[in-house]
Amino acid sequence: MITVFNSDRIIFDLGETFADIAVEFFETNNVKISTNNEGISLRDTEILKFITRLKAAKPAAQVTIVTANKKEDFPADNITVINNLHHLKKAQFYISDVEFIPSIKNKFGFFSRRASWDRLIIGAFLNQFHKSETLMSFHADITDANNTHTIGIQDVLFFDSASFFSVTSFLKECPVLLDREYSSRMISPESGAYELLSAYPRLFVDIVAESYITGESFFCTEKTARPIIGLTPFIVNGPKHYLQNLKELGFKTFSRWWSEQYDEVDGSLRVNRITQLIDDISQWDCNKKEQVLIDMHETLIHNLNTLKNL
Repeated sequence: MITVFNSDRIIFDLGETFADIAVEFFETNNVKISTNNEGISLRDTEILKFITRLKAAKPAAQVTIVTANKKEDFPADNITVINNLHHLKKAQFYISDVEFIPSIKNKFGFFSRRASWDRLIIGAFLNQFHKSETLMSFHADITDANNTHTIGIQDVLFFDSASFFSVTSFLKECPVLLDREYSSRMISPESGAYELLSAYPRLFVDIVAESYITGESFFCTEKTARPIIGLTPFIVNGPKHYLQNLKELGFKTFSRWWSEQYDEVDGSLRVNRITQLIDDISQWDCNKKEQVLIDMHETLIHNLNTLKNL
């Protein structure tokens, strides 16, 4: 089996990966490709063209994809979906019996450990227009030579060049770190990303930037699980129909209270619709926010119970 290390749209060590695939393909007539328990859409990577050429040379050879992407539609002979819900099931460990009592101080939450083009644009937008009403962490650091190549500036130019200058201005203020009161309150020594749960009672809505957002993909991570555990509504930048796929798992979303038309699109158009929605919600006063949360309570409890019972 060839393990493909990846992030959204990107295959790492592409040349070596191609060589390994070709050797197994021609020597065994049966190449098996694993996405390393990740939710990438392989159809939207360079592997599609490469496999197409290999199959043209040897049509009888079999290609099997082993992936955590529930919606993978790569033209393989076999697709095996494994561990699609493993992040959500792991999140069950961090569900507490202690009730989250809202004490709203911020309209928006936005938490990012790793930069990507969409997170940069959303983060820059929140920083420029809604800084005082946003609780944010953003760990990108342009002064660290070890990660400048992964920050995603080139992708910003490709997907939304109009955001370039606001993004570069935002990066000069990064990393943006939370106060110690949040970063030190760990649920357990290994809670990792779930240490942020102590911040959720002060949020009205969490802006979630999922890991895999390109093509036919559905793969939930801790980024979606956190607001569910924290009884907090969410807006998700993910692939097209991400919310619809959540509903198929039994979760409820928030179209009763704001437009979720952004879920009908992906890419830069989805990001633009999300920033417009943020602008709309920013106009709500405290009374409306409190009433909306009261109205949402049944939905939030339903989502928490759904997570518990996956």
